[in-house]
Order: sequence, then C-alpha cells, then structure tokens
Amino acid sequence: VPWNPILAQNVGGGTLNASDEGVERDLSVVASGNRGEERQSGFAPALTPAAVLTKLYEATAGATGGGWTINDPGWSTIDPFVSDSDLCNSTLFFGITCDNANKITKLELDNNNLVGMIPLELGQLSNLIELNLSQNRLSRSIPPELSQLSNLIVLNLSQNGLSGSIPPELSQLSNLEVLDLLDNNLRGSITTELGQLSNLIELNLMDNNLRGSIPTELGQLSNLTDLNLSNNGLLSSIPLELSQLSNLIVLNLSNNRLSDSIPPELSQLSNLEVLVLSQNGLSGLIPLVLSQLSNLEVLVLSQNELSSSIPL
Repeated sequence: VPWNPILAQNVGGGTLNASDEGVERDLSVVASGNRGEERQSGFAPALTPAAVLTKLYEATAGATGGGWTINDPGWSTIDPFVSDSDLCNSTLFFGITCDNANKITKLELDNNNLVGMIPLELGQLSNLIELNLSQNRLSRSIPPELSQLSNLIVLNLSQNGLSGSIPPELSQLSNLEVLDLLDNNLRGSITTELGQLSNLIELNLMDNNLRGSIPTELGQLSNLTDLNLSNNGLLSSIPLELSQLSNLIVLNLSNNRLSDSIPPELSQLSNLEVLVLSQNGLSGLIPLVLSQLSNLEVLVLSQNELSSSIPL
C-alpha cells in the first residue's frame, strides 16, 4: 500500500488513526520508525473488552448524545479501564451477558437507537456467542473483522441501514447457526462462501438490494430450516441444489426476478411447511409432484407466469 500522508500523522507512535473516519476501517498504519510499514486493520493491536465497548459506544453516537435510548448508568461513563467484573454487572451495563469467568458471551443492544457504524474492533470480543444489534440506525458496511468471532452462534444485524456487500469472511464463523441481515441496504451478489456455514439453521437476507443468481452452494447448508431471500433483485432460475436442504421448513424466494420453471426436485423437501415463490417471473407448469409435500401448510405461487393450477 503506498505511503499516504493523510493516514500518517505521528511517525514513531503506535497505531495511527486516520483523520478521515472512512479511511480508518480500511487501513491502520503502524509506525515503528519506518514509515513504509503498514498493515491491514484486521491485525490491529488487541484491546481490552472495555476498550472495545468504548469504541462501540463512541462509534454509535453514544458519547455525543445523538444516539442510545438507554445508556445509564454504566455506558454513559464507559472508558477503556472499566474492569471485566464491572462490565458484567447487569445493573451497570445493560445488554451484556457474561459467563462465570467474566467473559462477555452476549451483546444484545437491539432497538436502542445506535447511530453510526459498527467498529471493526468488535471482532475482538472473542467469547461472544450472540451479537444482536438489530433495529438500530447503523450504516456503512459490515466489518469483515466480525469473522474473528469464532464462537459466534447468532449474528443479528437486521433492520438497520447497512450497505455494501456481504463480507465473504463471515464464512469463517464455523459455529454460526443464525445469520439475520434482513431489511438493510446490502448490495451485490450473495457470496458463495456462505455455503461453508455448515451449522447454519436460519439465513434471512430479506429486504435488501441483492442481485445476481442464488448461489448453488446454499444447497450445502444441510442443517438449514429457514431460508428467506425475498424482496431482493435475484435473477436466473431456482437452483436444483436447494432440493438437498432436507431439513428445510420455510423457503421464501418471493418478490425477486427469478425465471424459468419451478424445479420438480423441490418435492424432495419432505419437511417443508412454507413455500413462497410469488412475484417472480416463473413460467411453465406447476409440478404435480409438489402434492407429495405432506407437511406443506402454506403454498404461495401468485403473480408469476405459471400455466396450470396448484396441485392438490
């Protein structure tokens, strides 16, 4: 990466902050007497949990008073030197759950008017099993550094204003069971790497601006019970590989730009209870074999170009 004087203000210090907050996420400069020594932000120096949460509070307008519906009594006075035991005191810091060793395992700050960006340092809370920042006013991109949360089981960033693409690095979250990104402004294609999340049970990408085709790799998610890709701009046909999702209960692909016929192979989804394919450009005959879906309770195929009646 070429030397950039905007990013380097104090050669000889530690990690230097960018003067422009938009640059800080992409690159941090380490000065050790050699101004050409730079490194990617994913290798930022380790911070204490209190320092990480201070970064979160500051990045989401807590310190300026423009955000956070609830921040008292602990959050409003948080600093990098707060002890782990104090952070785990629920009477001081709401939204934090810890284990017996005072390690933070859950961070649940949903519906609390967090305004701003998700700091990349959040990826250093290595003991997290649940991160819920839904129903806030978060914007900008999802930091790839969240992929460092190797113990994470639930990641819920739904109902925000997040933009950019889905980071392929999230595929490194090998324990993840729930990925909920619904109702954001995410763009680009659905990264094929999501097919590597072998423990995933729920994938919700509804209400975004995703384009391209549905990755065939999603058919590898053998534990998936709920797949919702509705209200995007997805193209092409329904992948035959989705018929491999033997545990699937809900499949919602409605309100996209899908074309071609409904794959008869979907009849192999023996546990399916809800199938919604409405508001697409699907054509041809409705497969008679769909009548073999003995557990199906909801079937919605309206607003397509199908040329036969629904099989009973």
